[in-house]
Amino acid sequence: MAFPLSKLHLNLGTVARTMNDKGMEVTNTTIVYDYDESGQKLETIKALAITCNGYRGGQLVIKFPPSIEAKFRKLEEMMENDISVMISFKKLKLTAYALKASDGRILSGVSAKAEDFEVINDMESISEDLTDMGEIEL
Repeated sequence: MAFPLSKLHLNLGTVARTMNDKGMEVTNTTIVYDYDESGQKLETIKALAITCNGYRGGQLVIKFPPSIEAKFRKLEEMMENDISVMISFKKLKLTAYALKASDGRILSGVSAKAEDFEVINDMESISEDLTDMGEIEL
């Protein structure tokens, strides 16, 4: 008898770079818009997505509700300024999936959703902390 994917217990440690990571480094942000019946893109935001560096170089895309748009826009600004950002997640839900492609290959992975995120550190705050400790001079 096969073990169903729905019974797997996944947590941040299974997708992050190390088991002890409290968050993940952001590599990209994306806005997902709604489309009308004819396929035209609307101005309505359907979801927000943040791509993070994961285990062994993998990328994990985490989807968020449109309600956190203001915080998401601030994160986009940080990314535009080439600031390295680590975030943690509120109510992260990871789901394993596997499906058979038309050519017979098995496609598998992990989908992710969260209600919110928190910036846990960025290069600016790390630089400020080191300056405060007298480790570096800016």
